[in-house]
Amino acid sequence: AVFDGVEGFACPQCGFGAFADSPAPFKGVQPGEGEELQPLKDIETPGANTIADLCRQLDITPDRTLKAMLYISEGEPKRIIAVFIRGDRAISLVKVGHYLSTECGITSFRRATEQELKEHLGEVAGYCGPVGMPSSVLLLCDESVQGAKNTVVGANRPGYHRTGCCFERDFTAPLADLAQWEEGAPCLNCQTPVKSVIWRKIAHFEVPESAADPAERLAFRDRDGSKEFPFRWSGYIDITNILLSSS
Repeated sequence: AVFDGVEGFACPQCGFGAFADSPAPFKGVQPGEGEELQPLKDIETPGANTIADLCRQLDITPDRTLKAMLYISEGEPKRIIAVFIRGDRAISLVKVGHYLSTECGITSFRRATEQELKEHLGEVAGYCGPVGMPSSVLLLCDESVQGAKNTVVGANRPGYHRTGCCFERDFTAPLADLAQWEEGAPCLNCQTPVKSVIWRKIAHFEVPESAADPAERLAFRDRDGSKEFPFRWSGYIDITNILLSSS
């Protein structure tokens, strides 16, 4: 079998590798660590409906912000889902989908439209924050939000943000690994920024589903007469990709 290259990321320092939706547990230090907790304060931020615009206006770095992605569940009743993550990280839809299906019983969701946000939350597009969210909203947070202090978040009204927001003091929500790998993210081993690469599969092995179900498997008797099941697996090795990887 021939396997095409797959986009991924690698650390130029230690060789760590990952795909976009590989596990990305947060191991960094929060910028507000050791700071005195600030009170929540609403400030006017006209036109700052993106993290880049917000950082330019307030002269801060993205890691001092929390951003939101808003989704809506399919079917009835519809439910708004607000996922928060530190402003310098990206959200993995694959991980969000897995969490929603396994923990919340939501098997289908999509990006919420502005009209849907108006109906459920009002005029919050670009200014959505975790403090004061209606109880009807399903709130989720990436692990990077844990321990966040003195961050800037949306104020849930157009043209305004809140400074001094702290996780647990001002809001709380379930935490999970919901981050997507992207170029520049810190390596899990040595914190060096990872770079985009093309990974080539040199081998692929799997156990057929039927091999895991004793009712569907062939049986035999061992030398003691006990009933046993053979272990089956299949695999492919790509000689071309092995040669390309070693060149």
